Amino acid sequence: MALLEEQDFAYLDETKPDAVNVIAVISRINFKASAMFRLKKGEIPNCIHHMHEMGLVVGTTFLNPEEQMPSAGRLLLFEPYSLNLLQEFAMEGSV
Repeated sequence: MALLEEQDFAYLDETKPDAVNVIAVISRINFKASAMFRLKKGEIPNCIHHMHEMGLVVGTTFLNPEEQMPSAGRLLLFEPYSLNLLQEFAMEGSV
């Protein structure tokens, strides 16, 4: 299992309201995405940890061009391999 981040910095362009980043689980066999999850506008993944059978944990941050340091992020817990969101925690600062 590999985790791919598709960077889309178009979120900085206010004329594109639906521009978001995507994380995906990629198959080692055929290199196709077996699962995908769209992050919120302006959100990028920061760190990823696979906790075996417990799930996949992704820390994110929201980029705001007006801030020097990110003031908000999320901690996301997914089912292993499926990217079904189990829990989400809003956090202060980058996670």
